[in-house]
Amino acid sequence: MVYVSCQKFSSYSVQISLLGVAVLLY
Repeated sequence: MVYVSCQKFSSYSVQISLLGVAVLLY
């Protein structure tokens, strides 16, 4: 259960970082 929540959080943070990079590029 904890591993699943950590994995979900990590994927969410990756999406946020990608969004930040896209904003910086534009």
